[in-house]
Amino acid sequence: RSLKDIGLDFYDDILEKKLIFAEVPDMYETSKSVSGYKIACENGRGGVFLGLMRGKVLGNISLDINCARCIIVFGIPIEYVRPREFLARTRYFKTKKQIQESEYVVYSAMKEIFKGLGKIIKRRDDTCVILFADRRFLQADKIAKFPDWLNKSLVKIKDTDLPQGFASDQASNTAGKFYKQTEYIKDWRKYNENDIDKLKKEFDKKINLY
Repeated sequence: RSLKDIGLDFYDDILEKKLIFAEVPDMYETSKSVSGYKIACENGRGGVFLGLMRGKVLGNISLDINCARCIIVFGIPIEYVRPREFLARTRYFKTKKQIQESEYVVYSAMKEIFKGLGKIIKRRDDTCVILFADRRFLQADKIAKFPDWLNKSLVKIKDTDLPQGFASDQASNTAGKFYKQTEYIKDWRKYNENDIDKLKKEFDKKINLY
């Protein structure tokens, strides 16, 4: 069967511009895939890595921020097959903390997402675009579980504290502007406060960004 037959024909569009790497059950093969992905990023070719929030890559393999210019989170990694330890935790929180099982399941899934993002975004000046590709991330109970550092960075609806939902073309345009602005800021960091002439020239060149 072709990729188109199983609804994955967009792979062909991606492959025209970027290489695709993926996490697989075999740890050795996954390690080779990660190595290939890093090489593709380092030599400027770039690539797309497909991994799992509860998988081996984010848990055991370090990915530098330079290999994660854009992170797309598809869905919420809710555990449908629940081991005994997980069930014991849900019973504990329900009995001792009056937290319902459904609420704890969502909390656990959101925690996995932010733990995974934290493995990539490590330093204060790390920058990348994060796209939450699921309407459920707009729900109040999901937003309430966002950590402060991420909540402050969400694109909000004007004059409200609600996150902004985007169509794919809007998200692409917003990401493009973000990349230009962050590159601009990085360029300015090359200068010190005494380089007035250099700063003025750079400002004149890139004033159109604002």
